[in-house]
Amino acid sequence: MNIIFFNYIFTKREAAKYVLVTGEVEAERAIKEVHEEACGSHIVERALASKIVRVGFYWSTLKRDSLTFIKKCDNCQHYADRHQAPPEQLHSVASPRPFYMWWVDILGLFLLALGQVKFLMVAVDYFIKWIEVEPVATISTKRVKRFYWKKIICRFGLPVVIQSSTSVEQPQSTGKPKSRTKLYLKDCVSGSKRAKGCWVEELPQSDNYEEELRENLYMLQEEREMTYIRKCAAKDKVARIYNSTVFPRPIRKDDLVLGRTLIGAATNKLTSNWEGLFRVQEEVRHGAFRLEHLDGKVVPRTWNSATLRKYYN
Repeated sequence: MNIIFFNYIFTKREAAKYVLVTGEVEAERAIKEVHEEACGSHIVERALASKIVRVGFYWSTLKRDSLTFIKKCDNCQHYADRHQAPPEQLHSVASPRPFYMWWVDILGLFLLALGQVKFLMVAVDYFIKWIEVEPVATISTKRVKRFYWKKIICRFGLPVVIQSSTSVEQPQSTGKPKSRTKLYLKDCVSGSKRAKGCWVEELPQSDNYEEELRENLYMLQEEREMTYIRKCAAKDKVARIYNSTVFPRPIRKDDLVLGRTLIGAATNKLTSNWEGLFRVQEEVRHGAFRLEHLDGKVVPRTWNSATLRKYYN
């Protein structure tokens, strides 16, 4: 049943006795008033549509228009929840980078050996687990620099990352050494007990490494093939699990985006989850974007799509 009164059309609904059917201009004004003006609380689209009906307004596209208005609301976009699902599929690294990163540690004290040496400086490659070791008498800045230069830089090139421990691993203590040097420390301790003051000559690298490496050459090809098969199977398994949680959020060049607010000293519970307003300058690769401010100033670093939210205006 429709009623025409003072050029307005009324329709009977179950939710209210009579609600006003408005035109496009009146509809936008009603949504804005209820959503963000004096009586507004920036509620979600379904609650907003119900509230508009309760205050006496109705039209056929009420819920769709409410969703469109909320999607473009500036405050709602800045305070929106952070994404949990990844926006891009998993991009596995094709191969490791040998000698890219080293872990350097100091083992000691051992029994005094020839040359008054009682410490071991050990460097372990992160990817292929190659070990470089040198016995030393004292630990000093000059000695450590010499070890880096002689054992790592001159032999394998300049590494990108070198991580080190600030303490000495004590073989007599009850503490657990780092996992990368645990096996090597076990061999050194057993060798020092067996050889007393000649433990330097019992180091695993001194007498075993060259012979074992020569023997491994005969089985190298088979080992490479089996390792490659296992690596591909593991990557496929991880990719299937990861990709099942992907929720695509496409971002294109020249789109306006918001960046995730970084947690720091200036943030609190009332800080917005998203900051700024940037324009996508270009897509670098695999969900990495280079951004710029609206005035054309380039943002100094690239942003991952997981930390970006598309802005609607």
